[in-house]
Amino acid sequence: MKNIIANEVNSTEIENPILLNFTNPKDRYMNEYIHHDGENFITFNIVEINTAKCEIIVAVSCAGKLSEHTFDLLQNNNGYYFEYGMCLTKIFLDNFEQVEEEH
Repeated sequence: MKNIIANEVNSTEIENPILLNFTNPKDRYMNEYIHHDGENFITFNIVEINTAKCEIIVAVSCAGKLSEHTFDLLQNNNGYYFEYGMCLTKIFLDNFEQVEEEH
């Protein structure tokens, strides 16, 4: 079975600094990571992290299509991640960055 975060935790108990910043919804909303799967550039934007359910909701943009997906929030020695695609590529939350607003 997958290494799912088994205990119910609140965001103040999590050691990962990117999750600690998510106590305020404005801090977490739409943090972005761009991944290349060998064929396309895929943009992930965090919509919500639910530590109680061990889930992450992500907006995924690939080849001009935008969709929203819910993934299991997993953890290993390298940090928190979710698995994406047929190859179950590990997308680590530490790779996400705050998107700067353009004025």
